[in-house]
Amino acid sequence: RCEFKDETGYGGSLDLHVAESQVQRFEARVDIPNRGTCRFDLKEFRQAGTAPVALKKDRSACAVRLWEQEGRVTVSFLDCRSQCSNGSADYLWPILVDAGTGQCS
Repeated sequence: RCEFKDETGYGGSLDLHVAESQVQRFEARVDIPNRGTCRFDLKEFRQAGTAPVALKKDRSACAVRLWEQEGRVTVSFLDCRSQCSNGSADYLWPILVDAGTGQCS
């Protein structure tokens, strides 16, 4: 579990647990200043892959991909307009997590 915020106000939170390439817990919120908010909850997704780990939203093009490389976990979002308000999906960046400390940005 982590929270992040930069000097522009872009920030959010992530609650993620993956064990043996199986997503056990996933909830994310990203607040994009002057644009809106994007929200993701594992209950709305099904796991569609393990290398990289992929979550797919039913009846939507929205996909979330997770992978670890050099001690960092990347959580990326693809075609997830349905999860975001006010067109904020155009400004949604991946969440990076330090696998050792659990801090995210």
